[in-house]
Amino acid sequence: MDSERAFAYLDHNVIDLIRKGDPADIVPFMKKINVTPVFSTETLLEIRNTKDGVCSFLNTLSYIEAEYIQPQYNEDGRPNRNCIVEKISPTEAYNRLFDNPDLILTEFLHKLTLKFVVA
Repeated sequence: MDSERAFAYLDHNVIDLIRKGDPADIVPFMKKINVTPVFSTETLLEIRNTKDGVCSFLNTLSYIEAEYIQPQYNEDGRPNRNCIVEKISPTEAYNRLFDNPDLILTEFLHKLTLKFVVA
């Protein structure tokens, strides 16, 4: 991860608050303290399952200039302490994920592996 920048992971609920007008002034606060919002594959999976419209969530991520965070993995397939932060349009990240079902399966398997390793 870029050690010169600060990041804030925004889950689906926070994005929804911002989408509905940002009553808690999250976006101005992040700008004030110079924090870059990020979203993940999990965020995109949650957005896909929303009943409120995928486009409005993706547009919100674009509006706040969120970047896509992804874990890096060791050779044994376990995530290490590093990640990749990619400047990519949320719509492009969404399409890339759902146009490639293997990526979704890989994410699921990594989570399953983590649960067994941690337990």
